[in-house]
Amino acid sequence: MTRERALSLLETDRALTGRQLYRCYGIHPRLLTNLGRRDVTLGPRKNWSGTPITVRFYGLHQRDLDRLHPAALGHYAGIADMRYRLNVGGARWQISRSGSQGRLQRKQSGCLPDAVYKGETGRVAVEYDTGTYSTSLVVEKLEAYYLDHAATVWGVTSPLRQRRVRELAAAYGFRIQVIDATWWLH
Repeated sequence: MTRERALSLLETDRALTGRQLYRCYGIHPRLLTNLGRRDVTLGPRKNWSGTPITVRFYGLHQRDLDRLHPAALGHYAGIADMRYRLNVGGARWQISRSGSQGRLQRKQSGCLPDAVYKGETGRVAVEYDTGTYSTSLVVEKLEAYYLDHAATVWGVTSPLRQRRVRELAAAYGFRIQVIDATWWLH
């Protein structure tokens, strides 16, 4: 049952760390034989204080993990951490195709959230922000999500970013939920 649960989680989240699988779901990575896995070193990045970390990511297929930039894998881990914290089941959760593509995808298809889920009042936009978005991009995303979704959840990687995003949203009249999504610390 545990391996099947891991497969279901990886299908939904695309990439998870061994630590996430164990800490959040009680699944030991030893059970994940014949799945994709990749060790990458991440950080430090802008607004990310600390030393680089090496993380083992798991996915359904090795080729999928190999083709992704390390930052994209971290982005998927952040989105997955938000899903876990929001307690949203996989059947209600959909990662956007742009989930880790950044500005290029935004220019091609408009502002798309990293994920969307069915909430009590309608579709909820989910955005994972590592602190590299400009103020104008945050406002652009908030406006787009406000028009197309019942609510917005914004995940951040530092208390300072959390405060700034809350203040920015309030200044423009957007009511959003801002959560800590420092997946590598939890």
